[in-house]
This record gives sequence, structure tokens and C-alpha cells, in this order.
Amino acid sequence: MSVAINLMAGRILEERLFPYPSLRDKDREVLGLMLDAIDQFLGPKHQDLKRWDREAAQPAEFIQALRGLGLFGLIIPEEHGGLGLSNAGYARALSQTSSHDSSVSLTIGAHSSIGMKGILLFGTAEQRARYLPKLADGSMIAAFCLTESGAGSDAASIRTQAVKNAGRSWLKRHGRVSATGLMRTRWGSAPPRPPR
Repeated sequence: MSVAINLMAGRILEERLFPYPSLRDKDREVLGLMLDAIDQFLGPKHQDLKRWDREAAQPAEFIQALRGLGLFGLIIPEEHGGLGLSNAGYARALSQTSSHDSSVSLTIGAHSSIGMKGILLFGTAEQRARYLPKLADGSMIAAFCLTESGAGSDAASIRTQAVKNAGRSWLKRHGRVSATGLMRTRWGSAPPRPPR
């Protein structure tokens, strides 16, 4: 059983929780420089960060500075131009950006987790070679679009499927999509749907 289910039942699975994950030496070295740079960059921007939150926009020069800090390549392997941080190192970097403003962490986190992670975990070697370097340097920022009514933020509840027809066209099945059309992909066949 999971840690969460046991916790709700009043049982603590200490063997699953301890020891707390420690940083690898490589992560410690990278983060030693990066955390100070994050503080120096974001520290003087507290008023700007608040204003950008109210305006619901981050200026292009701010995003460019995040690129310069390497924040879009935190978990991308070094062979693809990223920093190759572990999950613990990634969490430490986002903790530091969150100490200044959570929107910065959301910008980096959406790119790194729900946007790019599928390519990192399930992409072909060709897809990784094509996209990960651009994602690592921030010249391409990944995103995730959840547009089906009734699904909310639960991606597993989406019913719409893109099914490849003969040739190069795709057919939308099930569900109702509020986005204008379906994106064309080069992923090959659609992945199998998980059981409900």
C-alpha cells in the first residue's frame, strides 16, 4: 500500500520515508552556484514579481534571464544540454525560486514536468535529440494544454482521443474539445489509453 493510504489510516511507513533523500555531490556542486545566482537575480525583483502576478504576465526579458540561469534545463540530461539534476536537486532549485515567487517556479515547473517530461521519459532517441537541447536552453518552452470540459485538472479524466487515420490525418474521437482543432503530431501511433 502507498505511504499516503497508510498515513490516512494512522500508520507511518518509516522504511519508505526515511532516510530523507540526500543530494548527490554533483547536484550540490551545481546548486552551490545556482542558488546564490537565483537569490541575486530574484531578490531585487520582489515588487516587479508582485506586479507581474497581478498582470498575469512575465516580460520577455525576464524569461530570457531565466534561460540564462539555466532554469529551463534543470532535469534534462547533460548530453542534451541540460544540467542533469536529480529530483532532489530539482526540488531544491524550485524551493529557492519559490522563496521569492511561486509564479517563477510554476513557469519552470510546468515546462520541466508536465510539458517536457513526456519526451524525456517516453520520447524516441530522435525526438530527444531534436527537442531536448531546445528545451534545455529555453529556446523552446514546453507546455501542457488541458482543454476538455469536465476534466478539470485531472488529465486522466480526458475522453478525447486523436486517432491516426490511413495516411497522415487524425480523427478526434469522444469528448468535446474547446481548443481550435487538434495539434498535428509526429509521435507515431497514439499511446495506449490507461484502464479506467
